[in-house]
Amino acid sequence: MDFKKILAVIFGLVLIVGLGVTMYLVQNPQILKSKASSAAGVVDITITPATKSVAAGTEASFEVKLDTKGQEIDTMSFVLEYPSDANDLQLVRIDPASGWSSFVASQTKDSVKGKQIIAYGANTTSGLFKTVTGTPTTIATVVLKGTNATVKSLTFDPAQSKTLIAGADILFTPGSSATLTITGGATTGATVPDCTSLTTSADLNNLVVGQTYTFNLTAGGTAPIDAVELSVVPNESSCSTDLKPYEPHCTAANTNPKCSATEKITGAGTYALKWTPTEAGPFVAYGRVWNDSVAECRSACVDGVPRYLCTHATSCKLTGTVKAADSTATRKYKCSSGVCVRDDISGTTTSSTCDNACTSATAKYKCSSGSCVRDDVNGSYTSSNCYNSCTSASATAKYRCSSGSCVRDDLSGTYTSSTCNNACRTVTTTQTTTTTQPTLPQTGAVENTLMILGAGGALIVGALLLL
Repeated sequence: MDFKKILAVIFGLVLIVGLGVTMYLVQNPQILKSKASSAAGVVDITITPATKSVAAGTEASFEVKLDTKGQEIDTMSFVLEYPSDANDLQLVRIDPASGWSSFVASQTKDSVKGKQIIAYGANTTSGLFKTVTGTPTTIATVVLKGTNATVKSLTFDPAQSKTLIAGADILFTPGSSATLTITGGATTGATVPDCTSLTTSADLNNLVVGQTYTFNLTAGGTAPIDAVELSVVPNESSCSTDLKPYEPHCTAANTNPKCSATEKITGAGTYALKWTPTEAGPFVAYGRVWNDSVAECRSACVDGVPRYLCTHATSCKLTGTVKAADSTATRKYKCSSGVCVRDDISGTTTSSTCDNACTSATAKYKCSSGSCVRDDVNGSYTSSNCYNSCTSASATAKYRCSSGSCVRDDLSGTYTSSTCNNACRTVTTTQTTTTTQPTLPQTGAVENTLMILGAGGALIVGALLLL
């Protein structure tokens, strides 16, 4: 093969590879689109307003705006960070803008960057999300709530945020920031008490109208405590609609006329608070703890100072559903351990007294091993002493000899005298002397040994002859 033919072959191979790559790119245009999009430039994100000041317990809203610079976007995730070691700033919710799905949000803590708010959402419009350069559009509103006086700097983290265009990541400009100032909050735990937990053994999603349920509220913290209360509302957006009468449990020193007259508290501790639902529907039950008129901690529905969000608010709040009582069902009752109890499934009577049939049956007794014992099923006597009928099956004691002694045996004994008529003579045992003789070898043992030795010698001689 000459040089020209070699060049022709090489050229042909290059041509074939080039055609193959071209066909692949034509069949996968998103690769070209992704590369073009990535090269189109960065995306601007802005947090507005740049500054905001609200009272403790009041919601503060910040808009997250996006300028795609004409690029089309289908999904978006963003991370906001703020320095904090305390649970003094909480994420209430993230409201998506029109055309965006609900943002999946979480609040975490990074050991280096502090608290983080992470959110992810997708564009749901018929076309991909796109903005005109220089005209940022709101994609979500972040709602926060502070509990104590503080200043927080919210910063957008471009390193952890992503925007996707046909599967390709788009870069962000350096992070935007905003400052949130919380005013009027308590600066120490010395004035604001805490509700550390709220629990119940009831099935929260199956409470029934008219039934009474017990909730255990634990009040704590370092501030003085003079009252606790369980409040119930339909939801946290309807805090003015009370589903439970306002009836705080107070210390003896608290003169609030609304205080329960029968339930007194002594300060920090766990207290049983009752609620009887009067209507069906969802509910939020939350704890409240007072430090006289200085401050109150609530686990929900905080409307401003001197009311603050409890430090352990999430542990002192329960949600559930109340169901209507079944008015068509007939209540049934049954006897249990001599008491009439309600049992709509297994009950046999509709009388709440079980028609006075739950009295204990007449006690019956029987003889057992010479004693009178109670047996309401098999007993035949109604007297607790079985009318003195439980004498031993053998009225006369009987005895027998055993190892030279006279012992009582009412079943097998042959004597009625406790001495067995002196018939239990001691048996004298004659001692036998045994002489040990030397042990001789068994018959044939010597012969067998000699035979084995002879055979061994023959083998040795034979071996020598062969040598």
